[in-house]
Amino acid sequence: MWAALILLRPSLWSALDGNPRGGDNWNFSRQAGRIGIRHHPESHFWPLQPVESAILLALSAAAIVGAFPLLRRRHR
Repeated sequence: MWAALILLRPSLWSALDGNPRGGDNWNFSRQAGRIGIRHHPESHFWPLQPVESAILLALSAAAIVGAFPLLRRRHR
């Protein structure tokens, strides 16, 4: 789930294009433009944490809620 969340991260919070360190690395910028690399600056780290945690918590709760009826039926 965590890997899927990492792939969805650019759609959860606005991401930036180009060089992640802000430098002028010509090779990275050229590659980023060609394959569409997007990244989050360091200032997005803490705001993204509660968003991602809430998504994982909701998925965990849904799995637990779904598991109880299934286990109850199999136990009888």
